[in-house]
Amino acid sequence: MSKLAKSLAAAAGNAGADAPNVEDVFSTYLYGGTAYSQDIKNGINLVGEPATEFDQTMIDSFSSTTYTGNHSNKTIQNGIDLAADGGMVWIKRRNSSSAHGIFDTERGYSGMLQSNGSDPQDNFPAGKGVTSFNSDGFSLGQSYFGSTNDITHPYASWTFKKKARFFDIVTYTGNGTAGRTIAHNLGCEVGMLIVKVTSTAGGWQVLHRSLGGTKYGVLDTTAAFASSINQWNNTDPTSTEFTVGNYDTNESGRTYVAYVFAHDPLGAAGDGSDGMIACGKVAYSSGATVNLGWEPQYVLIKDESTGSWNICDDALGMYESTRGSRIDADTMGSEFPTYGVIYPTSTGFTVPSGIYNPTNLIYMAIRKPQYDGTSGGMTWIKCRDNTNYHALFDTERGASNLLYSNTTSSQSTDEFQLNSFNADWFLMWKRYQH
Repeated sequence: MSKLAKSLAAAAGNAGADAPNVEDVFSTYLYGGTAYSQDIKNGINLVGEPATEFDQTMIDSFSSTTYTGNHSNKTIQNGIDLAADGGMVWIKRRNSSSAHGIFDTERGYSGMLQSNGSDPQDNFPAGKGVTSFNSDGFSLGQSYFGSTNDITHPYASWTFKKKARFFDIVTYTGNGTAGRTIAHNLGCEVGMLIVKVTSTAGGWQVLHRSLGGTKYGVLDTTAAFASSINQWNNTDPTSTEFTVGNYDTNESGRTYVAYVFAHDPLGAAGDGSDGMIACGKVAYSSGATVNLGWEPQYVLIKDESTGSWNICDDALGMYESTRGSRIDADTMGSEFPTYGVIYPTSTGFTVPSGIYNPTNLIYMAIRKPQYDGTSGGMTWIKCRDNTNYHALFDTERGASNLLYSNTTSSQSTDEFQLNSFNADWFLMWKRYQH
């Protein structure tokens, strides 16, 4: 504990039983620089409590978490109860060519699929990859092919909890019968359905509600959506089941996993107060605007014709007027800093001009939880091994506004410095990270 922290602790003790714990109000945190965004988890709540009970539900259902690998045992605590409720973990190394790793509770933590390829399930040796699904996240062992936990390398992870009106996982064995129906537990409209054969090589078949059951896309390629009866038997899913054909999604004797994402922007209440996820289509020419009725924290978006599956989210860095980062689901390539494709807004997102050719874009967006603002504070950062400014940020002026303690300069605004304040951490982007 630093001398300042000890002094604060003594002062808190002298203040009596009602005084806060010093670790809840002050933190000295040392961290190393990286060319990518990173979460600074210092335990300080700078935003308050979830604004509503629904916002807590949102926090408990989805997480974007970044971490640095150590090639040893490591626990990722993201608040998602995978042990009791089940779900999926998607991991991607951010700084080099490495496979996406997708794990889920239905197939077991040792089975990895790659969104960037058609390979069958790869069963990891004991102690490697994901080693357990926990009540507050997941655990990792040694890395395997670099996909989960290489030492010193940065990773992004997305965790989806199985939950009605949000996300479900179904496994089944094919029977070769076209028109077969498979039950799911969403209880609302299916927004996007992704099916992968696990017992042999085969592409990731995608159904999107905006294009219907007569068309399919392929997650592991940039190919345009095409018409075919083989995948979905020309049938749209219902709130309780989806239909498969007799080829890529239902060949006899082969095993499959289906990831079923809801389209429920208005929620069970019907007024948008509890909508968690939306899947739609928007025309794109010299830009596009999507109105969801709420702010997103994660967007997967693709050109309906040829183009990659772009992932943008808060943990990678999404900004209101500056292009953040993106990761492409269909390639092993590293993250693309400053090549994000959306600007989030309080009611949805915009896609700036010059990103895509004139086309239609399909998307899946996940809602961002809100906080009541009853906590706040200041973050003071200094590069320790180089001549550089002291940078001061606070919750009153907003995360993108900074002052320098060693100059008389006026306030600067830069979305590439400190990205956001959060419940027990703040998110840095790549500058001021020595």
